[in-house]
Amino acid sequence: ANGLPARIEDRVEEVVAKVRARAEADGLDPALVEDLWRRLIEWSIAREERRLGRG
Repeated sequence: ANGLPARIEDRVEEVVAKVRARAEADGLDPALVEDLWRRLIEWSIAREERRLGRG
């Protein structure tokens, strides 16, 4: 609706950095949490691109 692309790489990396930091603070495996979040982000981007007719 705002003309923004579904994938904004800087935003993806910002989110991943925050969840990694939170995982570390909570005593969780940051690599595992990052992997899960990257999968979720990729799924969400693909869904949004399909919805926008760009994927």
